[in-house]
Amino acid sequence: MRLSLKNRLRLIGLLPIVILFSMTSYYVYSSFMAYKVAQGLQDKLELNTHLNEIVTNIARERGMSAMYIGSEAAANTLKSLHEQRKIVDDKVLKYVEQAQKEKTLDINPENRSAVQANVNDVTAAMAKIKSVRPLIDEKKITFDEIFSTVYNPTQAKFIKQLTQVTENQVDKEISELYSLYITIVNAKEASGIERAFMSYNISHSTKLTEEDLSKWITMIGKADALSYDNIQNKELLKKLDAIFKTEEYLSLLQDINGERTGILATSSSGEYETLSGVWFTMISEKINVISEAENLLLKTMNDKAQGVQKDSLRVLIITFAVWLISIILAFLSMCYLLKLLPTSNTLKTS
Repeated sequence: MRLSLKNRLRLIGLLPIVILFSMTSYYVYSSFMAYKVAQGLQDKLELNTHLNEIVTNIARERGMSAMYIGSEAAANTLKSLHEQRKIVDDKVLKYVEQAQKEKTLDINPENRSAVQANVNDVTAAMAKIKSVRPLIDEKKITFDEIFSTVYNPTQAKFIKQLTQVTENQVDKEISELYSLYITIVNAKEASGIERAFMSYNISHSTKLTEEDLSKWITMIGKADALSYDNIQNKELLKKLDAIFKTEEYLSLLQDINGERTGILATSSSGEYETLSGVWFTMISEKINVISEAENLLLKTMNDKAQGVQKDSLRVLIITFAVWLISIILAFLSMCYLLKLLPTSNTLKTS
């Protein structure tokens, strides 16, 4: 079979359409994947909001448990502790419901498996916490046991889950914001650990050893490690300043440092002038401010993710339209060429 020069030229003319189809197919796929990544990021941010609330409330339960175990008679503290446990259980339930919703909607088997693994970790950790609650109520467990082997490992596991959002994240600004968010999460957790550690020691009138003081100083260093001056988003920087550089918050930090100094001065005798309830409340106020900054960062990241998703959808629609046009052009060109090419009977005759 030999084609005429004219028909060969027409076939060659089809080549740009084939190239256009190939390129647009690639960009349609890339745009679709970018859209799914942006959508997945929003789902993860929403799920992490629920997980963050669990972390915050377990930290509060840990502190109240420490204060209750350390006190001689604390019926009111026990009542408040029971109420706090209900809040924790409710937050866990909401997290699991959101995780199951995300798993159902996600088309990626690996993502579904990862979500289920996280849910399993959360439920297993909560089962351990629930198992020690009756022992705490009856004061049949030591502070060190609940502090070092139950609550702290659980919190570390949950915070590790929070860091998973930045994995495979291509948006530079979101990655930067999330790094700052994790820094703030760690500072809040360290503040919660300090709150629980000293709430127990104050309520129990514990004489602090050199090892205890060393642990406490390490906690303070981590709890006060908050720096956000390097972020590029100037509008967000102003909002964070409005949270952390207010006269009220700076005064609170001075009061906390004053209480720390007072505790340190009487640590060798255990006769603390500060009440455990006062200490707990002051650190809780600090943690509330840090939580406000966390929520601001989560909202900023969510808004950014929505913008990325909209941009990805816009590009996807444009590339899909071009892709359809290339298919139509290719189809019309093929029909035109098939009419012009010699038939099989013509080839036999020739």
